[in-house]
Amino acid sequence: MSHLPDRLHSFSKDQQSEIVLLGLTCWDLVQKESLKQQDISISLLLDKAKEEGMQSGKQQATSEFLSKLTQAEIEKQQHKIENALLTSRLDQEVTQRNAKLDELKSQCEQEFLRKEALLIRESRLEEKELLQTKFNSEREIFLERLTQLQIELAHWKEKENWEEIYKTERLQREALQRQLDDLQKVKTSYEIGVDGQDEIHQILSQIQEWDFVEVAKEAGKADFRASNKDLKTFILDSKKYTEAVPKKERDKIVRDVDNDSSVLGGILVSLKSKIHTKTHCEIQLTPAKKPVCYLVLDQMDSLAKRVCLEATLKFLLQYVASNNEREKDELFNKIHQAFLKLGELKSESENQRNKAKELYESLKLNVDKVQSILNYLQDKCDSPEEEAPKKRSSKKKT
Repeated sequence: MSHLPDRLHSFSKDQQSEIVLLGLTCWDLVQKESLKQQDISISLLLDKAKEEGMQSGKQQATSEFLSKLTQAEIEKQQHKIENALLTSRLDQEVTQRNAKLDELKSQCEQEFLRKEALLIRESRLEEKELLQTKFNSEREIFLERLTQLQIELAHWKEKENWEEIYKTERLQREALQRQLDDLQKVKTSYEIGVDGQDEIHQILSQIQEWDFVEVAKEAGKADFRASNKDLKTFILDSKKYTEAVPKKERDKIVRDVDNDSSVLGGILVSLKSKIHTKTHCEIQLTPAKKPVCYLVLDQMDSLAKRVCLEATLKFLLQYVASNNEREKDELFNKIHQAFLKLGELKSESENQRNKAKELYESLKLNVDKVQSILNYLQDKCDSPEEEAPKKRSSKKKT
């Protein structure tokens, strides 16, 4: 009993028996619980193994599923990339084809314009050759006639009245010579038109508020197109005829104005002559109700011509911008009165210029007399200053 704890010896035997029974009972309970715990641990281990197996299976299945899903996504992305590349190549191909089409179109238009310019140049060369041929034929006829006259003159010189016949033949020869000179001086209508265009072009280049484009080489386009900053457009036709501008030229500008929808009106300018049935700054409405103004700039200097053209363009711009007929009539009356006053000022300045010229010519004729008068006046002004010192010196001597 020595192996028992000392505390147990302090109890009585009955108490010791009860303690031992109680201890054994507890031991049995502990053994039972231990067995139960072992059974529970084994079942837990089995359950845990099953659960881990299921989780491993799930993870493997999930991994395979995710792998397949990733592979599908990769294939999808590859398809998208291939689709994008094909679309890009298709767009590039379409762009290249469109660029080639535009280039071919531009080349065709340039070729058309080049051939059109060549045709116009060839037609003008043909016109010039025809005129030259006509001039040569007339010159040959004149030379033949001159040769015949020389033969006839030699024949008439042998007769008694050869002096009178010689005089007559000489006058005829001089008349023919003058005709030949006139033929050599005659310009074609094309050359006259080019001269008028050059003169108008120099005047228009000084007007800053308008852009002017020369379109004389284009059919049905007059000589110039005038456009302002608001793209309001008028056409201008210039003539430099020695005689009055005929009706066909008036009809032409009216037709050109109405045939072009971008044009609001027109101006017909005569540089050296009047216009048949029209006065300076007269306005005519076309069948399409567009204004055409007729200007006669004969005997005006370049500054007056520029002012007249610039004022006419401003007036036409105001005229087409107004929708009130009464206001249009008032504008027309104002511009007409302005040009009348300009004409009066022009006449007055010409009269003053003529008077000044006459005075200058008169002074030139009497320049010696005027010079003698000036010398006389100068001597009179100098003589008192010369006599004064003489008087002072005489007083000192006395």
